[in-house]
Amino acid sequence: MPQAGPEPAPGDQALAGRGGDGDILPGEPQGLFVQDTRVLSGWSLTVDGRPAEPLTVQRADPYAAAFLGRLPPPPGAPADAAMLIVRRRYIGDGMREDIAIHNTARLPAAVTVTLTAEADFADLFEVKAGLAQPAAAARAAATESALTFDARREQRGHGLLISGDGDPAAAPGALSWRAVVPAGGEWLVAVEAVPARDGIPMRLHHPRGQPAEHRGHRRAAHLRPRPPGPAGGGCRGSLVHGPVRA
Repeated sequence: MPQAGPEPAPGDQALAGRGGDGDILPGEPQGLFVQDTRVLSGWSLTVDGRPAEPLTVQRADPYAAAFLGRLPPPPGAPADAAMLIVRRRYIGDGMREDIAIHNTARLPAAVTVTLTAEADFADLFEVKAGLAQPAAAARAAATESALTFDARREQRGHGLLISGDGDPAAAPGALSWRAVVPAGGEWLVAVEAVPARDGIPMRLHHPRGQPAEHRGHRRAAHLRPRPPGPAGGGCRGSLVHGPVRA
């Protein structure tokens, strides 16, 4: 299995996961923090129910990163049926993630792409002390094509709206797309997670539908997927994928 790049130091507002795949693991002292509140405690991507094998992580700066992974061919499929997945992520009063799936095969591929999310709205100091409440303490719901989470803590209302391109199917805690990736081509979608305080949504620094004008984006631009070899400004918010240190 390909090895991920080195993990950044915990608490470094890291954008790289422990496995290098960009997932946030529920129940761990990690997540997306905005104004000392963890607004995302779980975030994972699968294609046909399978996670990608991490290949490399490009950390442009504390607020932007790109994750490159490989999805091996399913059993019985030819070796060239592998897919490459690039997740480009931007932090700033919330989060945006651009997902690209590249089909290296000679035939189109029909896949189901699923993004699952959790939110517990834990205080940063609760996370440090290991006292965060289960994600079930927040109410999760789904509209036609978006996810919502909300909770009331310490007389303040906390909310999160997750939406994406392409009219995904929504169920509480998950968005999914039925995608056809053309032969030798790619399928693209952008997703954003927008926190809210007392019913007022925050304004993302890098909203979907607009170019990701970010110096880190330019530095990560050279990260282009290649077919596998024969063997196979002051943004308020941080994404922590390791133990949170006091």
